[in-house]
Amino acid sequence: MGRGGFGVVYGCNDLRKDRPVAVKFIRDERRDDPGAEERLFDEAVRAARINHPNVVTVYDYGRHEGHPFFVMELLEGLRLDRHHLRSVMDWPHFSAVATHILDALEAIHYNRLLHGDLKPENVMVMNGLVDSLPTAKLFDFGLSRVLDHELHQMFEEDGSILGSLDYMAPEQFRGDPVDERTDLYSVGIIFYELLCRGLPWEAASSHEWIEKVVFEEPTPLQKKNPGVDGRLEPIIMQMIAKDPSDRLPTARQARDALLSAGGG
Repeated sequence: MGRGGFGVVYGCNDLRKDRPVAVKFIRDERRDDPGAEERLFDEAVRAARINHPNVVTVYDYGRHEGHPFFVMELLEGLRLDRHHLRSVMDWPHFSAVATHILDALEAIHYNRLLHGDLKPENVMVMNGLVDSLPTAKLFDFGLSRVLDHELHQMFEEDGSILGSLDYMAPEQFRGDPVDERTDLYSVGIIFYELLCRGLPWEAASSHEWIEKVVFEEPTPLQKKNPGVDGRLEPIIMQMIAKDPSDRLPTARQARDALLSAGGG
């Protein structure tokens, strides 16, 4: 069903409960990595802490023929990057997806977790049964961590950055501490992309992108898309402020601000 840098996910059927499930294993080429099994089980345990309708449900974890795995809810829909970034979202669809993402993030932070890898590829969107509006769920807790002490950006053994450059906050590149507001920055970039069909900067290389994220102000939304409601722009721009202290501090406050703006 899906393959990332660390894991591979298969669609399966739970014979005992007669339900479709998704099962994540470590990729063959990563099984001998130091701490690979611990990393997979840590992801399962952290994700299982969250009981929320907009977060994927983890059912179980264990080993099969010596290979570690965990079992989770099968999400049947389209990843946000594969569908909703093809065109600019109207307000009803944007507000539904944005509300679900921020509600999920509030639950994640309430459980003292940092997701650490929020991007459109980690949001599943399913057709809703009410007013044909979509339902969104967050998944992939592979880079999540417990918010019980000062956290900094994580790196691979070769020194490469763990994460997705397009959605990483300035403090991650600076080596400063990260917290809930780092996740909110990533969500702000997602929202910017949904409303503008593009990112706040353009760059020809990873190095240039990092320089722009750290030092250059983002392009205003209405310059990218004149159709963006003027009441939404300051909220999104505040979410992606360079200094974490200038951002909306919580997912709930970001959600309330967006809904109060009303989108027109």
